Amino acid sequence: WNDYRGINDIYYKRGTQSAKWTVMVYGAADDPILYLNGPEDLNELEYAGSGNDVNMVYLLDRYGVNDTNLYYVQNDPNGDPNGLDNNIISQDISESARSWLMQEEDMANPQTLEDFALWTMANYPADNYLVSIWDHGNGIFLEGDDRCSGGLSEGMGWDANGGVPGEYIDL
Repeated sequence: WNDYRGINDIYYKRGTQSAKWTVMVYGAADDPILYLNGPEDLNELEYAGSGNDVNMVYLLDRYGVNDTNLYYVQNDPNGDPNGLDNNIISQDISESARSWLMQEEDMANPQTLEDFALWTMANYPADNYLVSIWDHGNGIFLEGDDRCSGGLSEGMGWDANGGVPGEYIDL
């Protein structure tokens, strides 16, 4: 390992060999509706899986307490492209990230997203990075729209457990 660089007081190391891509999926499923969809999406990712040129890392926070897990997505040759096989085979790498990863993360906190991205870049160096932020997605809704409780609402990452109620990452 070489080339230590500091970003926002978090240090990461870049390996001399890297993949072409590292894909980071930020799964904010700490919601009574999405909690079942988060594992299904992990199963969809497993259909492709990581390989020599691509690393996939999935941070998943489900609806409940102490249920945030970090996965290195592995290929499931018997998987279902729609994620309906209900068989997570990916390696849970949560313990390797305990320097920043709590058992119950606040996915509405931008620091959680930053910590996830920096840790993943340090541990899975690549020529290119893709960050996918997964949740309901809210877009921008105006007052009076049944998806907005009032005023202007824009953002993602609402977290029913572990965060401040009503807080989200602002677009």
